[in-house]
Amino acid sequence: MSVVLLISSSFTSFADTEQISQLPTEEAFQEEILEMDEFENASVDYSAMLAAGDSIDGNASDVTYYVDGENGNDANTGLTGYPTKTIQACINKLKKINAGRRKIYIEENTYTENININNFHGGEIYIQGNNVSVNGKINIYDNTANIEVLRISLNDTGNQFDIYDNGNVSLYNCYKRLPDLSSYTSSVNVSKTSLRLVNCVFQYQYIAIYANNGAMVTLQNVDGLSNNIALYSVRSIIFKDSASEITGTTPQTKSAGGQIFS
Repeated sequence: MSVVLLISSSFTSFADTEQISQLPTEEAFQEEILEMDEFENASVDYSAMLAAGDSIDGNASDVTYYVDGENGNDANTGLTGYPTKTIQACINKLKKINAGRRKIYIEENTYTENININNFHGGEIYIQGNNVSVNGKINIYDNTANIEVLRISLNDTGNQFDIYDNGNVSLYNCYKRLPDLSSYTSSVNVSKTSLRLVNCVFQYQYIAIYANNGAMVTLQNVDGLSNNIALYSVRSIIFKDSASEITGTTPQTKSAGGQIFS
């Protein structure tokens, strides 16, 4: 790797020669570049991941799992005819590294549990509810796999979709409509993630959608009335299409370079 250093004439205006003397030598700089090359060319050590308790599923075909809050049993495999009782138990059946799509289908019911979807890599995790309500939080974090969640409603105050440190995440037909105006809570709290919200409804919330710390959020036909703050962007970007009618006493707030585009 060749390295070219361009130094403008303004460099000579520095009066602090001690600061200049602290710059790395060319030899040190070249050594750092070599270390970077070694890092970029290094292969992933999956054995370390396995030793840490993760596992790999190389099946590239789609596999469907099932949750039935009334008739399931968490000791079951979650496969056809053997549903788990809780959503989290079914998620825990999945391998952490997948070659294909892993779908979880949830039967109609109210599920009182916090749900963690985390550390999935490769493939896609697809979770679909059938008129499903959750009394708890849904936490989606530390994933490189594509994550999709469909048809799930959140109940109770203080619960939210907490989404951070992911690649791509999508929520379809997800709702939080019960009043929750407690200070600084939000129905969707997202950071460091590319998030797409489609046909969702968030209303009567202190903050409906809070994007922070490098999030990229796209709203497609997202509705919600009577929020305190509808959209809040901090160091993030929110795109809202013309079909989205999410409103609040304060329609939008932006800070620290955050942007909201319609």
